[in-house]
Amino acid sequence: MKWSFEVPFNYLQIFDKYQDYLFVLSQYLNDRRYYEYVKSSSKLKIFDNGANESEFISINELIKAGRELRADIIVIPDKQFDYLVTRRMFINSIELIKNLNALDEFQYMGVVQGKNKEELLKIESEMINSGVISYLGLPFKYVLEWGEEIVDKIVNSSPIPIHFLGLGTLKQVEMFINHPFVSTIDTSLPTNYAYLNLRIDRNYRPSPGKIKLANIEHFDEKQLDLLKQNIEDLKGMRW
Repeated sequence: MKWSFEVPFNYLQIFDKYQDYLFVLSQYLNDRRYYEYVKSSSKLKIFDNGANESEFISINELIKAGRELRADIIVIPDKQFDYLVTRRMFINSIELIKNLNALDEFQYMGVVQGKNKEELLKIESEMINSGVISYLGLPFKYVLEWGEEIVDKIVNSSPIPIHFLGLGTLKQVEMFINHPFVSTIDTSLPTNYAYLNLRIDRNYRPSPGKIKLANIEHFDEKQLDLLKQNIEDLKGMRW
């Protein structure tokens, strides 16, 4: 499993050595620090669509930025917990991708969404059968909602690689870190713990959505050391 860690923008270069690839938060590309960091990197780049942050970045914008910044994989737009809207966005995006002659220019990731496990498995099947996507994304919020069982169902129903969109639980890492079909994961958990002056802890998880990367301008030495330790703990499964 390859890792990408969301860290405060003032420390992107310091922590670049820990990035196996870049999970690009497209909604932050208007920040010059972040834009230049992404542009100058030669690492594999997955362009996110901002859905987890309630942003709605169109496939046109994603492809435009992807061409400019040499993206490898683009996350097709989706809507959290909404099967029908996500399905419609997926179908419309594929048509636009074809119209923009971008079908072979990038690889694409579909994100499973729904209000229950049945809808998640249904849209997973539909996305795979489209023949367009090379990766499936599983949002961490479903792991928080239903536990690691849903990860097991999605992973074992997929013939293509799975990307973990965020990290729901530490058990999720233990169960799937060596699974051949779980390819990548992105997470801001090491930063969230460090912001709270905490080491990663199996018994406590910071509430999602409370800490925004763009709002963190400074970490003191203790927080920077904690961020480093938290990243190393996750990669080495030490907690």
